[in-house]
Amino acid sequence: MWRRIVLEVSLKPFFLDDARQHQLVARTIFTQWRSIIDQADQLAVLIWAADGSEILDYRGHLDQSLEWARYIGGANPKDYVPGDPDGKALHSRPAM
Repeated sequence: MWRRIVLEVSLKPFFLDDARQHQLVARTIFTQWRSIIDQADQLAVLIWAADGSEILDYRGHLDQSLEWARYIGGANPKDYVPGDPDGKALHSRPAM
């Protein structure tokens, strides 16, 4: 038995701006990790919505604007992702 499980999720799977699609993605995530989640007393989900630079840019002012989730997908696209001849997979290209 685990006391606490933390799942880390990026915004990559949530590429469609549609509530129904968001629910489907969330359901898939929790279904895939169900066997581990069932062994935990607590579950937390950490959603990565930025690239990490916001930590370095933050000056401690709550009214400071921060850029987040501008680029979702592969920041450094590879030449070719196997099984994705059209280049539409999450890791084939960056998305904006």
